[in-house]
Amino acid sequence: MLNSINIVPLDSAYVDTKYLVSSGERHFVVSETLAKFLETLKQSQTFEEAASAWSVWKGEAYTADDVRTIYETYVLNVLNTEPPKKKTFLWSKDILSRGQVDVLQDIFKVLFRPAIIIAILLLSVALETVFFMQGNKVSIGEIDLLAIMILVITMLLSSLFHEIGHASACCYFGEKAKSIGLGLYLNFPVFYTDVSDIWKLSRGKRMVVNFAGTYFQLIFLIPCIAIYLLTGNQIVKYLIYTINLNFIFILNPFFRFDGYWIMSDLIGIPNLRGKSNWIVLALKNKILRKSDSSGFWRQIRIKEQVLLVIYTVSTNLFFAYYLFFVIPSLLKSCYLELPGQVKRLVVDIAVGNSITFSLISSVTAKLFILLLTFYFFYKLIRRLFVHD
Repeated sequence: MLNSINIVPLDSAYVDTKYLVSSGERHFVVSETLAKFLETLKQSQTFEEAASAWSVWKGEAYTADDVRTIYETYVLNVLNTEPPKKKTFLWSKDILSRGQVDVLQDIFKVLFRPAIIIAILLLSVALETVFFMQGNKVSIGEIDLLAIMILVITMLLSSLFHEIGHASACCYFGEKAKSIGLGLYLNFPVFYTDVSDIWKLSRGKRMVVNFAGTYFQLIFLIPCIAIYLLTGNQIVKYLIYTINLNFIFILNPFFRFDGYWIMSDLIGIPNLRGKSNWIVLALKNKILRKSDSSGFWRQIRIKEQVLLVIYTVSTNLFFAYYLFFVIPSLLKSCYLELPGQVKRLVVDIAVGNSITFSLISSVTAKLFILLLTFYFFYKLIRRLFVHD
């Protein structure tokens, strides 16, 4: 088991050096002492040999039984413990296996060569500037079923290409993405990529991997903008606006999307959401005059302490706004507008009238939001009262 683990320094905001221990598909953050102990065990043939080397490093005598006890208490129990179920998504399903992802990321990793990145970004900025100077009004009007299917498929391909970007950047830096899948986060569906091995990389490289999805969608936009500038097609224009708006959503640092992981690496704190929740609990304990046994606050530098407090306050304000204003507003809109829109859609279909894209997209979006919101609250309530 020890021969299969990998130990590397973790680039983080901790005052003391931390190490990342990888065992199969799992990763652990450990202290320098435990990392050295694991290295000692890996380099030794017996516990007696490990005890001799460990005694020299620690400057005090350890027996083979002492080393065995440390191994069984602090190493074996952890490595043999089943990992907790992921709670990021209410539902998730891999759609591309590791083998399929390997093929794609090996093909596209070349796009992360510095010269290519600079050229693509300059071209993207130039085309985006020209596009937005054309005006922001979209007039699609009537649209047939084939056009709607093409639009939906193109949006899905854009999102999938986004995930291939994360995988390809991971591959460029010498690691491998494990899978690409589809999940339900809060009340909306999202694609995801398992790039957990990037914790072995430096913070700068991890940030490149996290930005890579947006970078690939900029690449996807290049032919789209060129087609629009040549044809003036309003459906293509609608697609370009949708992808650009998606950048704001994806780079939001509060949801567990690209922006969250970028913020985590920027501050240098793994499990940023968990640590921000810890601050709330620590404040509660202080008000109740309970002691804090974790010592986490003393483990990170002052600058990162300030950034973490700012992030924690901002996150809680954002989610309060989202849960108590955004979702109720969406539900109110569905309640007031959806029945009339559905009736109008049914009547138009029945009498053979042309159906506008705006009506179809509005009804579809409201039904989608309604169903996913109800599913979100169902899963939320189930988590609170039903323990698997």
